[in-house]
Amino acid sequence: MLLVKFNLIFLLLISTSYASKSKFLKECINFDFKTKVSHSSLPFGLMKKELIVDKKKCEVSIMLNRFFVWKKKWLVDVCRQPVHIKEGIAGVDVIKKTTPCYDSQLKKNEFCSMKSNLELFILDEGLIFAKGEKEDLDSDHGKVYCAFSLIKDYLNEGTIFSRYFEADENNKKVESILKEENKKVEVKSESKIKDPPQSINTTEREIKLQGGGPKL
Repeated sequence: MLLVKFNLIFLLLISTSYASKSKFLKECINFDFKTKVSHSSLPFGLMKKELIVDKKKCEVSIMLNRFFVWKKKWLVDVCRQPVHIKEGIAGVDVIKKTTPCYDSQLKKNEFCSMKSNLELFILDEGLIFAKGEKEDLDSDHGKVYCAFSLIKDYLNEGTIFSRYFEADENNKKVESILKEENKKVEVKSESKIKDPPQSINTTEREIKLQGGGPKL
């Protein structure tokens, strides 16, 4: 009985957390913004690091400036297939996801390595130093967290977002189509299994009609 209660509470907490995350992402995908997070760095706090996050519709642009001489830029369109990252300022390189990213592939696979570095830059240069609360989309922290959440779900889970309906609804539609196709396959398989006995019965009837049955 205690185990059943524990499972119910656990499921309730998961569903509440999932609903909260889904609501935030829905607000996030429809919220356009641009924000900059900067902080002083060594030596002696004279050098600055800047993380610029610019979100327009489905496109999330991340630019990192270090010491005014080192710059990097990534562009992630979280509504577009296939899952990919665009990197570059003057020229643009497109790196597509071709395989799931495991720890052993972070250095070997170009996409996995870039994904890991991008997430790390947002964490270290953005979320740690941004002011405000992550749930508040009007704050710097909320904007950076919004961009980070969209990018993380897109690159890791392969979630294709939409500004017109929730990603969950799209996944449910795909799942329902797959279920219908599986049902059709099962029905065909069952009919094939039932066919042989029918052909045997037909053969037996033909033998009897022809007088070829066993004589008493």
